[in-house]
Amino acid sequence: MPKTGDFTMDPDRVMDVFREASWEEALEFAGGKLAAIRDQYGKKSLAGFGSAKGSNEEAYLFQKLVRTGFGSNNVDHCTRLCHASSVVALLEGIGSGAVSNPVMDVTKADVVVIIGANPTVNHPVAATWIKNAVKNGTKLVVLDPRRSDLARMAHRYLQFKPDTDVPLLNAMMNVIVTEGLVDEAFIASRTIGYEELRKNVEGYSPEAMAPICGIDADTIRYVARLYATSKGSMILWGMGVSQHVHGTDNALPDRTGADDRADWPPRHRPASAARPEQCARRLRRGPDPDDVPGLPACVQPGGAGQLRKSLATARRHAGRQARPHGG
Repeated sequence: MPKTGDFTMDPDRVMDVFREASWEEALEFAGGKLAAIRDQYGKKSLAGFGSAKGSNEEAYLFQKLVRTGFGSNNVDHCTRLCHASSVVALLEGIGSGAVSNPVMDVTKADVVVIIGANPTVNHPVAATWIKNAVKNGTKLVVLDPRRSDLARMAHRYLQFKPDTDVPLLNAMMNVIVTEGLVDEAFIASRTIGYEELRKNVEGYSPEAMAPICGIDADTIRYVARLYATSKGSMILWGMGVSQHVHGTDNALPDRTGADDRADWPPRHRPASAARPEQCARRLRRGPDPDDVPGLPACVQPGGAGQLRKSLATARRHAGRQARPHGG
C-alpha cells in the first residue's frame, strides 16, 4: 500500500509498515513504474547513473537496461566526477588513461606517497597492504590537509594548506629537476616536453612555495629527495586531488613528475610535460588543425593513431584491473 513520510519507523515493528514480497512481484512493480514513466513522459525522461562498486559485467548489463529498456542514451557513471580529471592528466603524462600499477605493489616499494586519499576509510584492503609495507620498512609519506589514520605511521606527514596541492607538488618537482635527480637517458628516449617542464618548475622553488602551502622548504626538499632517490617509489592519489575545479592540474604533477612503478632502477623519471595552463588554453581555443577533433593537443603527442592506441591501452587496463572500489 502507498506510504507517506509522516510516520515514525519502529525497527521492532517493520512489518507493520512493510510486507514480504517475492522477487517476481518486486521486479514487476519496479519495472512497471519505470515503464509507466517512460510511456507517459517519453524515453528521455529516464536516466541511469552507474556505480564503481559494480563489476564490468554489471556495468554492461546496466547500460544495456538503460539503452534498450528505457530506450535512452542517458547513462553515465560516477567516474565522470571521480576520475575524469585524472584520466586527462594520465593521458597527458603517460599516454594512457589507466594507472601503471596495482595498489599491492606498495609491498615492493621503498617509498610510498599518498596524497588526497584516506585508504583506511575508503579502501581498507589497500590500507592493510600499505600498513604491512610500512611494518616491513617502506617509508610512507602522507600529504593531506586533513590528518588521516595513516598519518600516525607515516615517515613524514605534510599537512599543507587546503587548495595548495599544485604549489607543493611543483616545489617537489623543482627540487628533483634542479638537483638533477632524474634519469636523463629515460627522458631522452621515452618522453617529450621535458624542457617545458624544467622551465615551468623553475619558478616553484620550495622557498617560494613554503608560505603558500604551509610546509617549510627543508621538509619539501627532504621529501622530494627521498622520493626521487629511492630504489622504487609509488604515488597514490585519491578524490582529494581530482575533485577540484583544477583537479587535472592537481593530478598532472603526480604523473608528469613520476612513473609509479615499484621496480625502477634508482633515480626519478619525469614523463611528458605539457603545462596545465597550456592544456586549458587549448581546450578553450578548440583543436589545432592537426589535432583529433574536439581533443586538446596535449593529450595526443603522437597524433590520432597514438591517441587511439592510448585509449585502447586504457580499455585493456580497465578490463584487466576493474574491481569494486570506493568512489
